[in-house]
Amino acid sequence: MKKLIMLSIILTGINSCSVPDNSSNTRAKIGKQMETTSEKIDTLLFQMNRGNNNEYMYRTGQWQVLQRYMSDNNVYYYYERKLKDGELVEEYRRFFSSGKLNVRGFSYKNHGFPIGVWSEYNEDGILIREIDKDEPFKNYPWNEVRLFMEKEYHVDFFDKHTIVHRYLDKTSTPVYDICWRSKNDVFKNVIIDINTRKVIKEEDFKAQK
Repeated sequence: MKKLIMLSIILTGINSCSVPDNSSNTRAKIGKQMETTSEKIDTLLFQMNRGNNNEYMYRTGQWQVLQRYMSDNNVYYYYERKLKDGELVEEYRRFFSSGKLNVRGFSYKNHGFPIGVWSEYNEDGILIREIDKDEPFKNYPWNEVRLFMEKEYHVDFFDKHTIVHRYLDKTSTPVYDICWRSKNDVFKNVIIDINTRKVIKEEDFKAQK
């Protein structure tokens, strides 16, 4: 159960997801034609609608949108997450306090692991770097893992009790770590080695009451 609690904390905590400077998967845009963006968040609309917790949640069409204003290392940013009905992957954006776009990418729902190419812009709207967040996990893409788990374990990824995380373990092995409620108060945890595409750990445990 401790594993489930730890994973819940990881996934539900807001992740600033700023793009790190040092990475083998970073592609700098120096020497190339500069890509720019003029995307901004409506800071006035946010300030008019935010609650006491500096959050503004609303729906637009098929999208659920959550906006926040909070600090990262004493620097304040606007954060936005958009999840479309029936989808497991949400859009992520971070904006400078001026409202200009800073970081853009995708992540698993409910503040989960980053997915795909993430882009970082400076305050002039110029793209300064990109990082492929899927690179360490490319041997077993998320979509294939999902199909495997649905077929072999009948996992409902839309269930609120299902938790998915992927990371490099203590030996730098890329893994998927998936917990879900298999029946009543019994949970199952499966860990998949992405390099071998095999399940390396499987266990059942009961939820604490």
